[in-house]
Amino acid sequence: MSELAQKIDRYQRYLDADRAGLLDRAALAYRSSLELEPQSAVASGRLAAVEISKQNFTGAEEILQRLIGAGERDPALLFNLALALYYQRRFEEALARFEPLTEIEQVAVDARYHVLSCLHNLLREEEAIARGEAFLAQSPAPKVRGYLALILLDAQRAPEAYEAARQTLRDEPDNTDAAAVLATHELEQQRVEDADRLLQLVLTREPTNIRAWQGLALGALHRREHEVAIEHLQRAIAIDPQNLASHITLGWVQLTRHDYASAERAFRAGIESDRNEAELHGGLASALVFQHEFDEAKREIALALRLDRHSFGALFARSILLRLSGKDDLATKLVAQILQRSMRPDAPTPLDSLLAYWRRNSQSAPARRRGARHEH
Repeated sequence: MSELAQKIDRYQRYLDADRAGLLDRAALAYRSSLELEPQSAVASGRLAAVEISKQNFTGAEEILQRLIGAGERDPALLFNLALALYYQRRFEEALARFEPLTEIEQVAVDARYHVLSCLHNLLREEEAIARGEAFLAQSPAPKVRGYLALILLDAQRAPEAYEAARQTLRDEPDNTDAAAVLATHELEQQRVEDADRLLQLVLTREPTNIRAWQGLALGALHRREHEVAIEHLQRAIAIDPQNLASHITLGWVQLTRHDYASAERAFRAGIESDRNEAELHGGLASALVFQHEFDEAKREIALALRLDRHSFGALFARSILLRLSGKDDLATKLVAQILQRSMRPDAPTPLDSLLAYWRRNSQSAPARRRGARHEH
């Protein structure tokens, strides 16, 4: 494990242990208060906030639904109910709850942020962009602008995304969404050290940010530090085993190391999560070609190209298949610089394609980094 990963992992363990103890004591205190005064809305509301921090979202929802059903209308309670739904990935319901809160000053910025995130997760990118621009016209909040930059990047509007991110970091230098966006730009320009600096900023505040771990892995690949890249990708997979980009990139790193069996396992693990991702099948085809499993490789190439006729993994596998003809010495030469070489003069390298894939597919899941609100 790299020094950075070790530091972050150690910090997170200390933080989690301390937080868990504090949260348990806080929950016990609020429950004791409720035994003395069962109708206390304040104690119930704060218990719900603690349950959100403990990631007991269904428990928090039950408490908050009961309070709001009894007539409580404190904006913090309404916000926390929306947050509990959001973290359960019930984005339509959460969106409906966040919407009325976008004009209430006490919670407006956080509510607007989460409206954009709900729309983003619902793949309603153009609507999210329009809403973000409208929010900023009302009030130029860096938190909202930073997240808008992230949506613009995922919507393939990179120049606008980078400009929004730069403006955000001028106003709020530790904004993690803007830092993640600009790190992508630095990686594209092969300014790996600058990208690492931005991604480390993200991980210092958000140790479980998958986009940041993946970005660090791609930076390590640019430096041909394959073992470091594997550490980062394994960390990303441990955080979210369903994230396909981590499996795809890990598979290509293993191919570069001539570890074809491990590459095959990485791609197959991703396919278990989503059988309709072309790059998993294309990558698997590449791993199979190098193991002389030509018949299955051809089937995987065909499947990948049916899913996406531009699949870089499938096109790479097909090119290698045509050139190999079972010659192990040629296979060794071909794979030696597999991520840095193009199969045609006008084609991107696999590393370029991985970066482009990552930028397109790093869809943001709910980040459990912004805590519940306490009512006043």
